[in-house]
Amino acid sequence: IKDTMEDSEVDARLARFKQLQYERVGLTLRPELVAVKDESGDAGKFEALVNKVKQNSDTNIILMSHNPDILATGVKACADRKPLIYSADKDNLDSVAALAKESSCPVAVKASGLEELADLTTKLTEAGINDIVIDSGSRTVRQAFEDQVIIRNAALTKKFKPLGFPTIVFPSEMTDDPMKESLI
Repeated sequence: IKDTMEDSEVDARLARFKQLQYERVGLTLRPELVAVKDESGDAGKFEALVNKVKQNSDTNIILMSHNPDILATGVKACADRKPLIYSADKDNLDSVAALAKESSCPVAVKASGLEELADLTTKLTEAGINDIVIDSGSRTVRQAFEDQVIIRNAALTKKFKPLGFPTIVFPSEMTDDPMKESLI
């Protein structure tokens, strides 16, 4: 959910989110995270959207922005839910790491490649942050799949600790087609 969306679209998405559940192999599955994305660059709009999502759902939240100040506003609004702070990158690592440490929230690291990703996770663990989710930055299906295989192989068989964290992929950033997004 983006902070540039109309209120009616936000309400409709939250309503669909609450209704979305299905049974698979005897288990009832439902989404457990709502991603709240800053596109406006306005901390007030972002905070208002985070509050709206918090009030209208019982789910966990991913706060998405490249601006640490806007992320801090979002964390303040929903700190009790321990949101995933997305994302720390080579440009804002220190300030996002400080925010994650101060709020005891998990942080996602986004890089433009696996070597950079390993460097960033190493810096975070050296700073005492171990609750990390990694995003290799891939925005094509092929590259995302290759990165996932390399990350898991390096972490599990090679015991390469800098890539030994959960991963996150955003199919919504690979296509505008909802069916293709579901397929990815």
